[in-house]
Amino acid sequence: MPISRTHFELGITGEIEDWMKKIYTFLAENEETAYTQKEIADALGVKEVNGWATQGELKAIELFGKALEMLDAIDCIESREIGGIHYFAIGPRRDLEKLLSVEVPPLLR
Repeated sequence: MPISRTHFELGITGEIEDWMKKIYTFLAENEETAYTQKEIADALGVKEVNGWATQGELKAIELFGKALEMLDAIDCIESREIGGIHYFAIGPRRDLEKLLSVEVPPLLR
């Protein structure tokens, strides 16, 4: 099955792309705030696993984590450890819309 050039270059699947769009959009809409991974996950409906979880829940957690890492790697989001806690915020690179065809809020264009 063929994949897009973007997916090839970034090493992502369509599922990871979907999570990247969700995470990026959330952080772009809240650009004055930095969040922990758990806070972003909670806001996007990723279920926290404490013991037993369905295969779908585990996959969502894995895809979410990979998407967060990729966004950081391509500078669409920033991450910093502050007081021993890792935070994420919208990054300096504002062209995820071009990369992934995500609709970015007009304020950020």
